[in-house]
Amino acid sequence: MKQLRSAFLVASAVSQRRLQSHILVGLSGTPYGDLALKQALRMSKDGDRVTGIFIPAAIDATIFPPKALQTFTERRSQQVKDIMQRANKVAAEAKAEFKTGAKFEAKELEPSENRRRAIVDACFSLKADVLVLGSLGAGAVKRGQAQAPEVPYDEQRYQPNYVAVATVPDYAMHNAPCPVFVVKPKAA
Repeated sequence: MKQLRSAFLVASAVSQRRLQSHILVGLSGTPYGDLALKQALRMSKDGDRVTGIFIPAAIDATIFPPKALQTFTERRSQQVKDIMQRANKVAAEAKAEFKTGAKFEAKELEPSENRRRAIVDACFSLKADVLVLGSLGAGAVKRGQAQAPEVPYDEQRYQPNYVAVATVPDYAMHNAPCPVFVVKPKAA
């Protein structure tokens, strides 16, 4: 029920913006990214633009020997190609399933060390009306909400540091200029 209500709110936000909306989808080449793409096409209307974006990891050329750098670059190129093909296949199937006339395009953006920030920047530069992202269903530790265990003060200096790591959807929800729709996998 909660998912239906949030899907309705995002879909109404899309329809209220303008007649033709631009829906941005984070592609990952995983089932979670596929779910996000299907949801974006499900909530699109005829004439909407759905753009799938993939941001490869940046390569620090100073730490790789030339041979390893070449191998890594070739593997990354193949990964990007595979993700784009997968996204186009999923989009074709979803468009047929949901009978939508939305235009789909898959884009590779510039490699970035901070993919979370790059997705938010893409929302600005591509003028997205809605951002749709898949979620791995990360727990509290991964989201940075875990509490350090209670220990006596004199033992605290021996405890490990607790680092807060924000997930991509969490970061996007707090920083994107448009509504963010996070698609979680169904509970087993």
